[in-house]
Amino acid sequence: MNNSSKCPTLSESKPDDVAFQKTSSSRLARFRRSTGFICGALAFVLIAWLPLGILGIVPFALQIPGESLVRTHAGAAVACLMVTAWAYWEA
Repeated sequence: MNNSSKCPTLSESKPDDVAFQKTSSSRLARFRRSTGFICGALAFVLIAWLPLGILGIVPFALQIPGESLVRTHAGAAVACLMVTAWAYWEA
């Protein structure tokens, strides 16, 4: 059986191509981890801000016209948590 694929196998590819793929992959992984850490920290701040804003200790900072302030902050926290989940998801 002849396996004639158009994509070169790992043994047929050039060593420079493999090295480039590894470095670009590690850069992407590093970017995802740092993005996940930053968004996770921001989500923690927003989640801590919610009860403080509800109790009137600190004012809400985010405002979307037509939405309540609590819903805006909760939505921002959920969005940050979703980005954090994406960043640490191993595909």
